Amino acid sequence: MASVPPSDLVINGLDLTTVFARYISGPKASPTGIFINGQDLCNVFAPYIIGQKANPTGIYVGGGGIDICNIFLPINAVIPIAPTNLSVSSVTNSTASLSFNTVVGAISYIATTTTGITGASTSFPLIIPGLAAGTLYTVSLRTINPWGMSNPTKPINVTTFPVVPTLTTTISDVSMTIVYPTFPTLTYYTATVTPTLGGSSSIFSSTTATLSVTGLTSNTGYKVAYLTSNVAGQSIPSILNYTTAPSPPTNLDFSNVTTTSAILSFSTAVGATSYLVSVLLNSITASTSSGTSSPINISLLGGNTYNIYMQSIRNGIYSNPSGIVTLTTLPPSPTITSVTPTFNTITVNFSTSNGAISYQANAVPSSGSSRSSTSFSSSIVITGLASLTNYTITVYAINSAGSSASTSTSTTTLDVATFTGITYTRLSSTTYSYVYSITSAAGGSIVFNTNINNAKVLIVGGGGGGGAMSNSYSPYSGYPYGGGGGGVGYGSLNFVSNITYNLTIGSGGQGQLLVNQNSSNIAGNGGNSSITGGSINETAYGGQGSQGYTNNYPQNGPPSGNGSGNSLTYTPSYSGGDTQYNAGGGGSYFYGGGGGAGGSAANAGSGGNVTKVQPTPGPAYNWISGDLNYSVGAGGYGLVESNSYDGSTYHNNYFSDSAKSVAGPNNTGKGGAGVILNNYGYGLSGGSGIIVIAFNI
Repeated sequence: MASVPPSDLVINGLDLTTVFARYISGPKASPTGIFINGQDLCNVFAPYIIGQKANPTGIYVGGGGIDICNIFLPINAVIPIAPTNLSVSSVTNSTASLSFNTVVGAISYIATTTTGITGASTSFPLIIPGLAAGTLYTVSLRTINPWGMSNPTKPINVTTFPVVPTLTTTISDVSMTIVYPTFPTLTYYTATVTPTLGGSSSIFSSTTATLSVTGLTSNTGYKVAYLTSNVAGQSIPSILNYTTAPSPPTNLDFSNVTTTSAILSFSTAVGATSYLVSVLLNSITASTSSGTSSPINISLLGGNTYNIYMQSIRNGIYSNPSGIVTLTTLPPSPTITSVTPTFNTITVNFSTSNGAISYQANAVPSSGSSRSSTSFSSSIVITGLASLTNYTITVYAINSAGSSASTSTSTTTLDVATFTGITYTRLSSTTYSYVYSITSAAGGSIVFNTNINNAKVLIVGGGGGGGAMSNSYSPYSGYPYGGGGGGVGYGSLNFVSNITYNLTIGSGGQGQLLVNQNSSNIAGNGGNSSITGGSINETAYGGQGSQGYTNNYPQNGPPSGNGSGNSLTYTPSYSGGDTQYNAGGGGSYFYGGGGGAGGSAANAGSGGNVTKVQPTPGPAYNWISGDLNYSVGAGGYGLVESNSYDGSTYHNNYFSDSAKSVAGPNNTGKGGAGVILNNYGYGLSGGSGIIVIAFNI
């Protein structure tokens, strides 16, 4: 330490040069009890300890006008300089060794990183401990001597050696993907792959944090040595062992495809302990299923087309995906919302089904033929059905996979016509699809639900009532003629839909009344049968009732009915047994002879002759149309005396046949037969008329 000239100031017997000498070398002096500007002299010159100049005190000593703050600066005091040529001589993954040019007079050196880590040394080299692996640091260095610390050197960069960080490794059956964590100083990544059981190694490298290893063999063990590199060098290798996954399943195939499921069969892979099935819908995973063997049942949704692949699994390692196969599920069942029947169609409305291409509806009767129809929309009309038939309706949705399960309901078709106030029977026929036999209609009506063209129609009026005669016979007390047959009309008519047609069926006439052996009145006429409505106006008249023996009808029965209309053909209305016209109604008493029924004159019976046998009434008209055959409009049987007339005397014997003494059957238009009574009663009544309508649609 340099000497200081005496100050000529003595304190406590010591020159100030002695008092403060210790400040030069660093130890702190004891308080002097002398204060300058409020500070003890032991503190006035403290700045010299760290090499800085003290502030002027305003006190001058030594007779030379020198401020006391400058008196005690050692002559050879030197503030140190920073080292030069600072560099990194070596690094590890946790330390850095610095080299530099030393400074004369330095007693030590201190290195500091920008993160606050320090290293100190009294000699070369200087080592900084406690660094993080693979990390970039900025480092500066200072010199320390007895008079203070130098300014820092210009910073240099120091990077520690890397280490292999924790990796994310994805292994399949033939490849491996290695993902390194992001680390700023790493510049190169390497993996050396060697089969465990021997074989050549393969080196894979990348300058990015993702390293792809390819060309592996499924179900095989490998040793993998991982390295990382940065500007400092390579890391120590990290060695791990892996076994690749089994190969993916093959020969994928489906069976038992339904709306919500399918069975997937496949060829298994050697070494696989389980399998994963991935189901993609619109490139998005919709569901997964797993199993340990083939087949595997997979759950799906109806009407969708899926892409499906599989992976083999062992020890949590998955193979690459198998080839993709496509599967379309059956569409969901539609829901029937309404059914609307007509006489020969049923309209079915239903909800649409996901994935459906078309729809089919079936109508199945309890017996007979089924009908079906298809549609691309949510409404189907099934045609060609029978009227008044109950059908089970089933609806299916259809796509490329097949048909969905059915939805069903039932309904009954309507009649082709709506009848009001009418008694009718629908008859079977091989000629006509519809045959209505209308047997009672007093003010009733019929409305057809469609136009009916060229319908075959038979209309018959009611038969007249038969006569009555006392069994205490007198030739002039009355003659029990049979009643006249009802008129007959036949031909073709056209009916227009939604027009009301009024129908009447003529009743049979009541028989003649006998009171106290006398016929007190004539028998009743048969009622008219008719069809009216729209442009149709057709009437078949009823047959006339028996009138007994009168000048109007000598030796003949009463006439049959006739008719009138626009379209039908009617029989003429002639007297019974009339020999001139060869036509008529009921047979006569005594002289007999029956006329024709309600046909044409060509179909009439012969006129009556003077005979003593039972006369024959006018015969029935046989209406034949296809497989339909009706015998209608016959006259009733009369009665006649037996063969005991001797030319002058009428014997009280008369011909009677119980089999022929009958009322006219209903719905035939036949006249009633004449009868023999005691004192009171009626002759037999005529049969009621009928209307028959037959047609095809």
